[in-house]
Amino acid sequence: MLRIWFKLWQNGRMKESLTIESNTASSVTASSVDASSVTSGSDGVFRRVDSAQAPTEFDKLFASVDSALEEAVRAMDLAKPIWFPMNKNDLARFGRTKFTQDHFVEAFPYQSLEIEIIETDEDKHE
Repeated sequence: MLRIWFKLWQNGRMKESLTIESNTASSVTASSVDASSVTSGSDGVFRRVDSAQAPTEFDKLFASVDSALEEAVRAMDLAKPIWFPMNKNDLARFGRTKFTQDHFVEAFPYQSLEIEIIETDEDKHE
C-alpha cells in the first residue's frame, strides 16, 4: 500500500489537500517508452535502450504515483501536469515533487501542486 498526499498551494497557504491510497503492484510493461528508455550515442543518434529490461522498483512506484495523480486531478477538477525529468528525480530522491503553471497545458489557478509520498510498504516493515 502506498499513501500519497496531494497539496494545492496559493499565496503561501494550502488551499486544498487530498490523500490517496494506491496499490504499488501497478502494472508496468517493459515495452513502455519514456525519457529513460531512449539514449543518444556518441554519434548523436538516438537509440532505444533494450526494451526487454524488467521494470525497476522506481518504475513501479512511478506508475502508482502517476495513476494516483490522475485520480487526484480528476477529484480536484484540474488538468494533469506534465512530468519533467526534474520531477521524476525529485520523486526518486526525496519522495516529493512540485508542479507549477509551467507543468500544465491548461490554465492552473494555483501557485503549485505538491505530491508527497507519506507511506510505503517498506515503511511498515521497518
